[in-house]
Amino acid sequence: FRGERTEGTEYSLPYQVMTVTEFDNLIVAGHGISVEKTVAHKLGCGGRMVTGQCAGVMAAGIVKKNLKSADLDGIWLRSRMEELGCDLDGKKTRPYRPEKTITD
Repeated sequence: FRGERTEGTEYSLPYQVMTVTEFDNLIVAGHGISVEKTVAHKLGCGGRMVTGQCAGVMAAGIVKKNLKSADLDGIWLRSRMEELGCDLDGKKTRPYRPEKTITD
């Protein structure tokens, strides 16, 4: 994370910011994610809501694939979030309405 966010600038967070190394399969979202204070302030409400949805998708994937949270494939997670209609890049103009459920 560098500098102030400007129009058209994207910031990506690795899903590992939502895992806790001391505990297997503990997933945190919203204010609980592991980022510096400056990053947390930049997330805003929308960013925290996305981490909540991501936590649910992670939990479903972990159970379905019988994995630990740290072993979940980040590429799978991103593609699953996109399948569910989540606007990870801020480029969609339509309101978010999931056509699939987390466990599909």
